[in-house]
Amino acid sequence: MSIFVLLRLHAAVFFARFSWAGLGLATGLHALVAYAGLLALGESHLTAPATYAYFYLTTALTVG
Repeated sequence: MSIFVLLRLHAAVFFARFSWAGLGLATGLHALVAYAGLLALGESHLTAPATYAYFYLTTALTVG
């Protein structure tokens, strides 16, 4: 079985068991990983808390 199929299966089971808590956890984890990526790439102008929150929410709510 492909690793992607296994990951999808585990994610489906996780969200079925934890629903809203799982969604909040996944969103928080995604935000932290995105912030860490900006720090690692040296994007200091986007890592101010207010600026990051604005661009993260704008992107998540319009693109995602």
